[in-house]
Amino acid sequence: MFSTQPVPMWAEMLDNADIPHDYYITYSAFVFTWLSLIVPFPLAKASIDKLAHALLPQSDADFII
Repeated sequence: MFSTQPVPMWAEMLDNADIPHDYYITYSAFVFTWLSLIVPFPLAKASIDKLAHALLPQSDADFII
């Protein structure tokens, strides 16, 4: 935990954390979540399917969808 480590160790802890470090996935999840909240679900689903497969690798697109 950060509260038990000195500040210079925080960057190393974040680099080694079990979180995605690929910001394409994080950004895609954020944008697609907002899209699904703003537009009707059938339109959002169709858009997300097409955009995810066009912009992301197959395994990442499957995860996002």
